[in-house]
Amino acid sequence: MRGFLHRLFFLDEKKQYEDKDRAEQQGAGDVLSAPIRSLCVLICIDNSGSMQEKDFPPSRIAAARRASVELSEFLLRRSPNSYVGVGTFADEFHLCTNPVPVKDRYEALLAGLGDLGETGSTEMKAGIEGLHGMMRSCPPGMEVRAVLLTDGHNTGPSPVRASQAAREAGMDLWAIGIGARGADVDEKLLLKMVSRPEQYVFIGNYDGPAAIAGAFLRMTGLYHLEE
Repeated sequence: MRGFLHRLFFLDEKKQYEDKDRAEQQGAGDVLSAPIRSLCVLICIDNSGSMQEKDFPPSRIAAARRASVELSEFLLRRSPNSYVGVGTFADEFHLCTNPVPVKDRYEALLAGLGDLGETGSTEMKAGIEGLHGMMRSCPPGMEVRAVLLTDGHNTGPSPVRASQAAREAGMDLWAIGIGARGADVDEKLLLKMVSRPEQYVFIGNYDGPAAIAGAFLRMTGLYHLEE
């Protein structure tokens, strides 16, 4: 079953991860921060129709899904007591999987990432409220890092108040905008939603799909880029 899921979600690249581990151990490229701690990481991905665009091959939604899997792989190897929960939003929030410990429920997490729900518009308030709901399933006292990824402009009620409520409840909220700067993403709105201005990240299609996975990993704070 695991082998099937790995192929399905582009995770049959074992050598790539082994090479990366060796590079990390030698102090090259990305290096680990210390100490490794456990987090509850929540991801909410825009699943509106524009996420089917292919400028992040094979598509924006597929690149975001793959980044979620790579984040889960990273935590499984580096912080196995961490939890991961994933949902999508379009006209409404869709729960892929409530937060589960990557160490014990990795297969369930991958299976949940196969069900991304229906496409539709970009109701960001629904996405934020979905993240807040998932947060209630995080272990008490565990630090919560959450990210909303979108390629569009909000089409429903303002998500700002819902974002504030989530932050006041203890959520460290990030946002990632992808696509074409100025045309696709409402960056001013996303900046109003995040916990700190530096926690909004824009990723242009010229950066490629790997940049999404990199942003997810940096969000955890478990390793950083060497200066």
